Amino acid sequence: MVVSERQKAIYDTIKLAAIAGEVCPTNRKIAKLSGLASTSSVADAIGRLQRKGKLMVTRYNRSRVVVFPDLDLATAEPPVSTALGQAPHWRNRLPGVSYLPDPLPPVFPPPAPWRLQWRPQRWQPKTCQYIEGVPSRDERVKCGKPVAPSSPYCADHHARCYYRPQAG
Repeated sequence: MVVSERQKAIYDTIKLAAIAGEVCPTNRKIAKLSGLASTSSVADAIGRLQRKGKLMVTRYNRSRVVVFPDLDLATAEPPVSTALGQAPHWRNRLPGVSYLPDPLPPVFPPPAPWRLQWRPQRWQPKTCQYIEGVPSRDERVKCGKPVAPSSPYCADHHARCYYRPQAG
């Protein structure tokens, strides 16, 4: 199979990292070491080398291990700082398997069950909210009398504001 010069440069860059026992370099670092300007061309070339059988790539969350089947050589595994770093790449995950680490115990105890019950809170004014005065002169004053049950107005203003049509 024919390998282009760009693919050969990327192949050699990754091979040097594997010989040195290092982790596989990022696409940006490979592009810089190979003299390329685009990181997407690196990803494309690695994919082509995989399809040609020159490389085998195992992806992790933010890194990868590249195996050279012909040379019996591989890059080092990435250092694991968390349990999430050990999870396989999202493309290689099995359905229904959780790759999350065990949850930490709660810092605070859960709230009491009676605190979880929802009680509706409704604002109810204590004095009549009917505005009296002349609005154009900015002489607005609220009535201030005690309110009627389930109304924001006193009994007089409630009768004035809530019109109940006569049946008949």
